[in-house]
Amino acid sequence: DVGGGDGAGGGAAAAAAAGRAEDDGSVEMSALEKVTEAARLKAEGNDAFKLHLWDAAATLYSRAIELTPTNHVLYSNRSAARAHMGGTAALQLALADAQQCVTLHPRWAKGHARKGAALHALGRFDAAIAAYKEGLEVDDESEVLAAGLRAVEEAAEKARRAREAR
Repeated sequence: DVGGGDGAGGGAAAAAAAGRAEDDGSVEMSALEKVTEAARLKAEGNDAFKLHLWDAAATLYSRAIELTPTNHVLYSNRSAARAHMGGTAALQLALADAQQCVTLHPRWAKGHARKGAALHALGRFDAAIAAYKEGLEVDDESEVLAAGLRAVEEAAEKARRAREAR
């Protein structure tokens, strides 16, 4: 385990010896240790995601975000996990994560796809269309964005027809 993250205390003793001990006796991780631990947590989150353990994946990504709060990929991954949980509250959190991902890296098309997907799942079709179109401005060859846009446009049209039929 590259950052001494096995909890055996060897890393903590070394960090304390290196002069990073805090007044309360805790030891602050170095930047490299934080990045290393966040990568480990992300990998565990990815494993949980593959097993459809959405809550566990989101929790692991959250722990990684605490260590590296400017890593846009972690917000994207947590957004996807939360979107799979379903329910309005989880979808709102998925949207917030997608928005943070886009804020951190506006030129990354996948963040726009996450935002569009969350908005679509929330039934906010016009906003989802706008998110997908914004993503296509970043990457006009993204099939994920194009497919998401087509799907939400179809859903919006279906909802419009249903309203008119009433």
